[in-house]
Amino acid sequence: MKYFIVVIMIILCCSGMAVAGQEEYSDPAKPLKFAIGQEFTITLKSNRTTGYQWQLAEALNEGIVKLIITDYKRPEGNLIGAGGKEIWIFKAVGKGNTTITMGYVRPWEKEAAPAQIIVFRVVVN
Repeated sequence: MKYFIVVIMIILCCSGMAVAGQEEYSDPAKPLKFAIGQEFTITLKSNRTTGYQWQLAEALNEGIVKLIITDYKRPEGNLIGAGGKEIWIFKAVGKGNTTITMGYVRPWEKEAAPAQIIVFRVVVN
């Protein structure tokens, strides 16, 4: 019976990974290549305690890529001021080449330039 429960738990974990099994990307130097319908995740270091967060700096070409959801993951532990990660999930919806341009900003500082800008090149076949 214990063996059966362990096998079921492994199957459930693995099937969950297959559903949410997108690779995470964080290096803008490498073009991201996907098939239509494929979801992918961009994960960026972020520290909300500084007031900064990642935002889209330019509108997406929604004929090629759509934003599904964003989330912020706090760091594990209770270290005050420690940074976490921002997770952006996109879906490739049409063939073509486009970019995802993101800026690290304080949202209330409308006139300030982003502290950092990252541009991901995306190719959908």
